[in-house]
Amino acid sequence: MTKVTILHFSDIHWHSRNEESVRTVQKAMIEDIVSLKRNEAVKFDLALFTGDLVLVGENKEDFKTAHSNVLRPILDAAELSEDLLFICPGNHDVSRRLVREADFIEQGLKVSLKSVDAVNQHLRRLDESDVNAMLAMSRMSNFNEYYDQTFQKADATSGTVKVHRINVNNVSVGVASFDNSWRATGEAGGVDRNHLLLGERNVDFAVEQLADVDLAIGIFHHPGSWLAEFDAASVQPRLSEGFDLLAYGHVHATEPEIRTTVNGNALMSQSGSLYAGREYYNGYQIIEIDPEICRADYRLRTYFDNPGRRFGPAENIVSNGRASFEYRPTRGKYDPHIELALREIRPEVRRLALDQLNISDLGAEFKSDPHDAFICPPIFESGQEGQDHEVRSEEADASGELSPEHGPRKELSLSDILESDRSYLLVGAREVGKTSLAHYAAVLVSEGQTDKPRIPVIIDYRKFKGNLYSLKRLAAAYLGPLKSGFDFEAALENGSVVIIVDNFDGLDQPKKTELQSLILSTPSAKWILLSDSRFGALNKRANGNDLLEGVNIASISSLPRRSIRTIVRRWCERTGASDEDTFTTIMSHIRDSDLPRTGYIVTMLLWALHQNNKLDRINESVLIMNMVDYLLGKADFQSALESEFDATSKEITLQSFACFLRDQGGTASSNDATQFLITFFRDKGLSYDASSVLASLCECGVLYESANSISFKYRCFQEYFIAKHIGSSDKRLKESYLNRAFLRNQRELQILSGLSRENDGLIDEVIYQLENYSPQSIGSISLDRYEDVIEEESSVGISREKLRRIRKKKLTATQVDDLMDAAEARLASNGKPEISSKPRSDVEGGEKVSSDLTPSSIVEDNSSVLSQPNLKVTAFMSALSLLGKVLRNSEFTDKARKIDGVRIYTQNSVRFFLFMYEVISDVFSDMVDAVNQDDAVLDEEAVRGLHYFLTKRMMLFVDSRMVDDLASVKLIPVMEEVLNSAETSTSEKTFLVGVQLDCPNPNWNKHWAKHSKEFKKHRISNEFLADKLWQHIHTKALDTREQSKVEQAALDLELALGRPKAAKSAILQGIRSASLEGKRRNIDE
Repeated sequence: MTKVTILHFSDIHWHSRNEESVRTVQKAMIEDIVSLKRNEAVKFDLALFTGDLVLVGENKEDFKTAHSNVLRPILDAAELSEDLLFICPGNHDVSRRLVREADFIEQGLKVSLKSVDAVNQHLRRLDESDVNAMLAMSRMSNFNEYYDQTFQKADATSGTVKVHRINVNNVSVGVASFDNSWRATGEAGGVDRNHLLLGERNVDFAVEQLADVDLAIGIFHHPGSWLAEFDAASVQPRLSEGFDLLAYGHVHATEPEIRTTVNGNALMSQSGSLYAGREYYNGYQIIEIDPEICRADYRLRTYFDNPGRRFGPAENIVSNGRASFEYRPTRGKYDPHIELALREIRPEVRRLALDQLNISDLGAEFKSDPHDAFICPPIFESGQEGQDHEVRSEEADASGELSPEHGPRKELSLSDILESDRSYLLVGAREVGKTSLAHYAAVLVSEGQTDKPRIPVIIDYRKFKGNLYSLKRLAAAYLGPLKSGFDFEAALENGSVVIIVDNFDGLDQPKKTELQSLILSTPSAKWILLSDSRFGALNKRANGNDLLEGVNIASISSLPRRSIRTIVRRWCERTGASDEDTFTTIMSHIRDSDLPRTGYIVTMLLWALHQNNKLDRINESVLIMNMVDYLLGKADFQSALESEFDATSKEITLQSFACFLRDQGGTASSNDATQFLITFFRDKGLSYDASSVLASLCECGVLYESANSISFKYRCFQEYFIAKHIGSSDKRLKESYLNRAFLRNQRELQILSGLSRENDGLIDEVIYQLENYSPQSIGSISLDRYEDVIEEESSVGISREKLRRIRKKKLTATQVDDLMDAAEARLASNGKPEISSKPRSDVEGGEKVSSDLTPSSIVEDNSSVLSQPNLKVTAFMSALSLLGKVLRNSEFTDKARKIDGVRIYTQNSVRFFLFMYEVISDVFSDMVDAVNQDDAVLDEEAVRGLHYFLTKRMMLFVDSRMVDDLASVKLIPVMEEVLNSAETSTSEKTFLVGVQLDCPNPNWNKHWAKHSKEFKKHRISNEFLADKLWQHIHTKALDTREQSKVEQAALDLELALGRPKAAKSAILQGIRSASLEGKRRNIDE
């Protein structure tokens, strides 16, 4: 058996008016083919053309002309006969005139072909030459006549698929040519998306016909994302199981890949258009497949109009224009019982996923396939969650070496997780997309992308009662009644299920213990749990044992730029907007408004842009408000009401309903939700139909119904309405923050502050608490201590070169993490020498402290805090973070109050740094002995060097918190006034200067220059700024002006640090190289 070499091209769009341009590209392709044959000994065995031969399918003569003038010369160049060319039609090959003239046929097909069974019956009637079924194919008549007159008769035909069998180089090859354009109208604007059909009956027929060939190929025009949902769910897994290569076109882009399922995997060949206009991407590809070793090598070729009018390697797609894959054909070897159940549940799994993934109902043309609608965020094993995942692990800090915090991190793909036999707990920040990730994982499992055939089941941990019966009930609610007689308990026992647990928090110890027992008693089953990182119970040290035995932990991080660019590109394919302009706008709003880089936020911004919102002043609160207003405006309440149910009525109802759901843990049964509304309307003296109101709120997308339970579609919607409820009454507003109540309502108050923009009372209360009730261990620290610490650390008499060697050789990332963990445990025990496995309290009381010192680390119930004279450490940090975020949102608060607020925020951040410094210094000597046991003995000089790096790491940690809380363009004038004030201390200036880079302040470089000159003796402060600068040039695409600022800032810092003048050119060259790399990533990713 030898290799088979395939020429794959698509989308010629021939028409008399573009004939000259088509010939230009065709001529270049022919020259490229001849060159590859002559210089690289490429020998073609067959060719695939995947649709859109002509621009308009009205004239049958156009097909013949396009064939003789375009296809035939390409075949001649490849030395292939027409018997070795296999083609399928595309949407441009359809007669639009016939569709328009017989619109009643199109409308009838839309109504009647809405299920797998209906489509199968239609295809059967087509085989029987039923007149009505044949009428549906009239739009394809010109293409079909051309095909029948030009090509050999297929070996087998059924419905809209033609099957051919040939022998190439002693390899039996089967090609199934599918027509998935027969339901296309040919109209522009993506109107056919989610209406096209491939047909389960067609696929089953083709798979059966080709079961015994060495190489099975399927070709069609539209990718699976254009199929109707029910059709895609039924055919896509079967295609991956039954074919070795699936080739298609239409999208005018090339992207080779491999689609994996438990029953095998299929090579995917997405061809670019041969001609879509000379100013667009034009390309083709060559696929060399060796069926004996199951390997495929792709050569991607792209057209360059200027210079040269030639084809060359598509290096913008993949390195050297080449890609290789290994595949695993296992046609006919799948488990029929599991496959039967999967076929039954796939449509419902996809429907539930789409309900979650599509953020609003903008019409069918904007609804995405699950694979298009979701971009998986980065996932890192063992909880290694960097602050910015665009910084590669091999990148160094300002001194040219790896920082301890930039150690290697193992990134996992979702496929890695699903295809392993291990269970995982995935931990991520709020709104990072955990529920969307759960539904997308369920789709992949239903399509077979697991280690073995398994049935996906999603359960909400909030509804789980902590026993097997509850698990079975929730699974039955998700799966629904199955005709295949699926036995969930047996599947749990034999491992035929993936249990995806959303909203896991671990706070209820008995329930968590029961879940642990279930996991351990079902070792063959696979469990994936998703949890919010804000829950302190996720701290393993909080209860002295592993969180969940037998479960790996990984962290979910924010989206990198390349993922955001992909979301934007997919959206713009539907809206027709400019990819680059939209991406630039989205990124600028994320940066300027300090919005989190999540799919949720990106999609909300895209939605707002689509609504022609200029986004002059944007924050998350305004985005949520605009979206909720839009969704409620679409809801139809007429059938439910006897009088007008206006916007105010809707809002008041949802405010009370949000408070009700919060009390229920975020979700309630449909019966309980209906009963609440009945009681609510009755108490108000209203006669509204509660059931209809509830149904309308679910239908419009504000609420979400699943498994007979009701919740808000997004948590932020619930938080928004609670915030509005708080803000609707002065009494409630004061109650929400006075006497430290703000600790229970942080998120809602943050949203409310973004809506009101003037928050004097809240600012005053938080400042009052911070000024008068800080933890004794923090509030008692004098800012003067900062000068002593910085001078002490800056006096380390070790050369920079030796410091680099110490850092690189003597302290690993794991050791640093162990040290920081021990320090955090010491924080929880108020710095006492012993580190107990039991929860400890701060000096002021008994609150358990999480190891994650973030605003979200404080648990929901802070009632124990309210009666204490002083704040705990975590409560203090939560209050401080809230102050920063509220100041950022309070543009109409008086400047004097904001200046005081920024100073108090910064001063307390410095005190927290000093507090951390003392605690870590206290445990450091204890940890040195442990390090010495693992490595060579550390001498005194090395110990001082290591302590130096840990101090700088703490400065970077505090800086990252300040950036998250405070960095905003609208606060730049306030921060500048603080920086220029003679009353501002050295410590305040150092940290505020660092924040200016991230605001971004256009004059950040001037503040940095002044600081590096004024505090030249503070070596560690300048190295802290140098590390920030190094990260900046490795994560941002710098324009010429910004690059000039960076170069000057680097020189100022190097002079302050005593770098020799001879090394300046190397520094500038490094900055320029990193800047260019940043620009490349900005374009490519």
